[in-house]
Amino acid sequence: MMKQRTLEPYRLLFPMGIVFGLIGVSVWVAHVLVPQYAYPAQTHSQLMIGTFLFAFAAGFLMTAIPKMTASFPAQNFELVLACGLTLATALTASLNRPTVFYLTSAFSLFALIGFFLRRFQARTKAVPPFFPFVVFGLLSGFFGALFVGISSATEAGGFLEAFGRKLYFEGLTLFLVLGIGSRLIPVISGRGVVDEPGLRPILRNLVLATGLLLAFSVESLGFAFIGGLFKVVIVSWIAVFSWGLFRKSKTKSRLAGGMRLSGFMVLAGIVMAVVQPFFAVHWMHLTYMAGFGLMTLTVASRVTLAHGNYDLAFEAQSKALWICGALILTSALTRVAAPFMGASYSMHLLYAAVVWILAIALWAAVFLKRIFRKGDGPAGC
Repeated sequence: MMKQRTLEPYRLLFPMGIVFGLIGVSVWVAHVLVPQYAYPAQTHSQLMIGTFLFAFAAGFLMTAIPKMTASFPAQNFELVLACGLTLATALTASLNRPTVFYLTSAFSLFALIGFFLRRFQARTKAVPPFFPFVVFGLLSGFFGALFVGISSATEAGGFLEAFGRKLYFEGLTLFLVLGIGSRLIPVISGRGVVDEPGLRPILRNLVLATGLLLAFSVESLGFAFIGGLFKVVIVSWIAVFSWGLFRKSKTKSRLAGGMRLSGFMVLAGIVMAVVQPFFAVHWMHLTYMAGFGLMTLTVASRVTLAHGNYDLAFEAQSKALWICGALILTSALTRVAAPFMGASYSMHLLYAAVVWILAIALWAAVFLKRIFRKGDGPAGC
């Protein structure tokens, strides 16, 4: 067994995620205030998925997987590689080099897959049932980035690019959220770990993940309604039976409220994108911002407190947590409302960006000191 490192991955990668979460939306502020600044949709989406969400996801997985597999912790070269590739991905997005961006992002995900496989091979206890979603998420991100990168370099377009974009911009995070939510929503809601023993839950999750992958492929073939409907059914099933989203929480923790709210927003955005397909890209911002974004910060809060040896009572006492959640929800609703506001569309993008920046800044003000400095309580996980 390799010796535990003092510096855990989240303590490097979460701060990087904060920085890129701010930069990724600041491009909209620049666009509105400086008319000469080009429309930044591509840069924004690449930074938010490839650096903000990736940095937090990598920080969580590289911290949690060694403990969940009872294997060995992250090594120095793995931390340097993860941080270096995240920075390189951000740089290529900022320089508007899409082909290089996607190939760099694919390499980042390949390195994370390697990290996962090494711990899986060295495991000394059974893996949790939600791991199939983690595997599908990492593979979706890797192949999605690869497909889009190849399509960008060859200008091929067609199904390969459409499918790649679905896998990278939606599948990567959705698979991870579905899996991690299955473990953490019940835990943070006070119901404890609800993993079923044996092979059956793993096989069930494999079937559900495969079904979701099929839904992405159907959407990419041009059958958006059929694929979207299939996706709604699968995500709803997981939300009800794995997350327990409609079950009463056993704790008044504000973190539990944030997890449940983010779960509802993940589902709401996907449903509304099917109901109003013309506005799908706008409705999906409920999923991205109030779903993925809020759940990311909520999970990061629990990781920071538990692994940093802080009292988890903070989750129920902190006013900053619910203020941060309220700001993120406000930002998401403002962004969704933008296309219905006519000539003030760009200004609503600015308002949404400013509120998002306030939310991230507040979270950083509360948690950065806890990320950099450990507490005096017992170690948690």
